[in-house]
Amino acid sequence: MKILLLIAAGVILASADNKPCRSRDFGEGSTVCVCTADFCDTLDPLGDIPTNQFYHLESSQEGLHPSTFYPRIRFVTAYYSYGKASSRPIPYFAAHFLGNSLSTFAFPMGNRTTGYTLQMTFKEIQLRGNPEDCPMPRPGVGEFPFCNALLICKLNDNGVLSLFQTYNSTSHKNLPAIRNENGIFLIMWGGNKNSARGGGTITFTYTSVRNNRGSKYAILDKIIGVPDVVVKINRNTKYQKIIGFGGSFTDAATINIAKLSSKLQDHIIEAYYGKTGLEYNIGRINMAGCDFSERLYSYADVEGDVDLEHFSLVREDTEFKIPYVLKSLALNPNIKMFASPWTAPKWMKTNNEYYGQGSLKKEYYQAWANYFVKFLDEYQKLGVTFWAVTAQNEPLDGLLPGFSFNCMGWFPEEQRDFIKINLGPSIETSDHKDTKIIIVDDQRAFIVSWSNTILNDPDAAKYVSGIGVHWYADLISTPSLLATTHRQHPDKFILATEACTGAFPGERPVILGSWHRGELYAADIIEDLNYFVAGWTDWNLVLDMDGGPNWAGNTVDAPIIADSTTDQIYKQPMYYVLGHFSKFIPEDSVRIDSTSDDLKKLFVLTVERPDGKVVAVILNQYDLPMVVALEDEGKVIELLIKAHSIHTLIYTP
Repeated sequence: MKILLLIAAGVILASADNKPCRSRDFGEGSTVCVCTADFCDTLDPLGDIPTNQFYHLESSQEGLHPSTFYPRIRFVTAYYSYGKASSRPIPYFAAHFLGNSLSTFAFPMGNRTTGYTLQMTFKEIQLRGNPEDCPMPRPGVGEFPFCNALLICKLNDNGVLSLFQTYNSTSHKNLPAIRNENGIFLIMWGGNKNSARGGGTITFTYTSVRNNRGSKYAILDKIIGVPDVVVKINRNTKYQKIIGFGGSFTDAATINIAKLSSKLQDHIIEAYYGKTGLEYNIGRINMAGCDFSERLYSYADVEGDVDLEHFSLVREDTEFKIPYVLKSLALNPNIKMFASPWTAPKWMKTNNEYYGQGSLKKEYYQAWANYFVKFLDEYQKLGVTFWAVTAQNEPLDGLLPGFSFNCMGWFPEEQRDFIKINLGPSIETSDHKDTKIIIVDDQRAFIVSWSNTILNDPDAAKYVSGIGVHWYADLISTPSLLATTHRQHPDKFILATEACTGAFPGERPVILGSWHRGELYAADIIEDLNYFVAGWTDWNLVLDMDGGPNWAGNTVDAPIIADSTTDQIYKQPMYYVLGHFSKFIPEDSVRIDSTSDDLKKLFVLTVERPDGKVVAVILNQYDLPMVVALEDEGKVIELLIKAHSIHTLIYTP
């Protein structure tokens, strides 16, 4: 059975408080973790990281086994090249031998001596160390302990492998064999973990052997290849500040939570906003009804009530959304809440309907701006204040004939004038003058033209703080549009305000255990942040087994799926993928520069936290493992990135 785990290599995670995943396989390629009222898996917050070691969190489609080993950071000045004509790093691999007295082994040389095998004969090894550090002696090495360390040796032109570096290799256990590389190999020989540089030399001979089948190869339980990808980190080049990560308290999400036992409800809130969960710091709320409601409604359904005398919150707010927002705020008082309207009351619209092709009548622009302020007032009375509002969820939807759920159409010129004349001044003169306004809140294909239309007007731009983007059309639009928008309006943040899987025609709304959907999330987050997006907001926090409720039948998937009939929830791969970002990249982190000559289709994000630690997130969506080396001012972290896996590494420079 494939097991999906969030695991970390390091003593910092060896806490008895961490609760493991209880996995269940629905036959969809990976597994989910099952939570009940009595049990739910957790992960402790990041602790101190010892010098020259790093925190490593890994999730994969295939599953991993927990380790309590601390990966160590190597110190090198550069990769070694063989011969004056080559600047290419020498391929190398690491070998730890299972036998107690193996002294020779052989392996292919590659194209440098085509068809030959290099046979290594170890002439001399000098080991040094403190037995207290490693009390298990290795037979055949006298009193010196053997701790699975690697002595990295350099091949010179005189046929001598010289010891130049040691480090503990336990992190490379059970890695698959690498493909044959061209060139000369460096040998990493098991030795004492405290062996010093220059502690010994190994000489070799090689013979012409074209048929290698009869050769005695060493039995390996560890092997790591020359890096497929080298990522160079430059902490001196900094980009956008990070706002954070979060999800949406929709009607559907909170209705689903309310159907569960009180203990399981608490597990969900902790899983998202608590210290042993994803540590979200963003929350989104639909302002009145949306498609993920059980019915059509607004807060002012009395026709002609221009003064909003009958404006009122509804059961969906007071019994569902607000109580769970307050529970989340109790865990993290610094959550940035933002609200988005899907439609005005239908009597304010040109088509007199909540959905379909229709826009706000111009005579109701001010009434609609007052509606925003009323909403902020009523939520504030019940303990919820808003960091921001978006001017309209997906304003292009309402321009489409026959659009099937809640919407209201705007052209950018109309939204510019509404913000400049109505919404901006109304919020600024209210008790919510610090509430930010976010424009677009739609697909990134339109972000440049829409933002320019509004923000090139200084009387509108002064009321706007940010630009929202959705992910649904990313496949047909380039992320360079995000960078262009940032360059043209660097004083406005860009925030990813909505994403979900299972939303396209013909897709199954819910696939329990889909690793592919988790990879889609990770790839989009990394791509967005690498193109100046400052944060990422998921759609529904929780949906039911059918991907709803949704009055329009527009069901989709979610990171947590609830089964109210059994009082259980299923944490999907999407949930754990989100944690690789939200738990370790706090607000006010800054994206830093990282470059590679060839990423080989890996996704890499590098960030500096406010505490100075560096975070790297690496995604491998492909069927082959890759060896990745991260370089940072002479420090090198090397990892084998398994096929279909995501990794978060954290270290102190």
